[in-house]
Amino acid sequence: MEALRPLSITAVAALLRAPPVPISTFVGTGREVGGRRGKSVRAGAGWLWGLLGRKGGGGAPTAMTVTPGTVKAGDPVLHEPAQEVSPGDVPSEKIQGVIDQMIAVMRKAPGVGLAAPQIGVPLKIIVLEDTQEYISYASKEDIDAQDRRSFDLLVGIFFRMELCSPPITVVRLEHLLMAHALLCFLSPLSQVVINPKLRKTSKRTARFYEGCLSVDGYRAVVERHLDVEVSGFDRNGHPMKVEASGWQARILQHECDHLEGTLYVDKMVPRTFRTVDNLNLPLATGCPPLGA
Repeated sequence: MEALRPLSITAVAALLRAPPVPISTFVGTGREVGGRRGKSVRAGAGWLWGLLGRKGGGGAPTAMTVTPGTVKAGDPVLHEPAQEVSPGDVPSEKIQGVIDQMIAVMRKAPGVGLAAPQIGVPLKIIVLEDTQEYISYASKEDIDAQDRRSFDLLVGIFFRMELCSPPITVVRLEHLLMAHALLCFLSPLSQVVINPKLRKTSKRTARFYEGCLSVDGYRAVVERHLDVEVSGFDRNGHPMKVEASGWQARILQHECDHLEGTLYVDKMVPRTFRTVDNLNLPLATGCPPLGA
């Protein structure tokens, strides 16, 4: 699920984009990032690519764009289960720094989802952001077929930043709560999930192309469930549960797979693996068709 060109920076987005926080050693992981032991797992971008990785795009980054520091297939951090984050550690500067780093890397790519192992951090954290701008790059036919709807990170970050900006009056707090409720209504899917537990809620499935910067320049068809439920903790340590369908459900499954050491190529439909340049060629005879 690729954004074919960099996200335009509005005044609000510029304010919300936090600078990356340096990642050093994560307690209990035994892995150093940026040091000698972590040389192969430097912080970088990893994210879900989708059906949009096509030729053209009017000056957009191509599917072969390489983001420095991306953890590549073969690195153990991508093929081993990640560790759960202790609930008591969620508010810590270290974990909050990982989340901010993940958001910055995902947006720089730009991408629609990122799992902590994709920046070399073996922890169960995912961030998600599929905006109307990204969706606008797709055709209406693709959007309808994928049942694709936006969700973004502005909800939680906007409220957290505003709440920390003095002065906080009763009237202003009421306005913020109303704004937060409205934003959550418009964008109901939580965007940062810690220790996610995913459950399929129906037997409906669909097949579409996926890809990942951990497997540069390739795509394959993956069959995914169309309806899922994810429970876990938000970035403030509060329990949360969300239901998702369509493309949102696909993104969640892709990112949660990363936390179990699974890449999309481990689940791909046989004989659908191809280079990005060959994405528009027809499927081989006998391959199941795209769609539900």
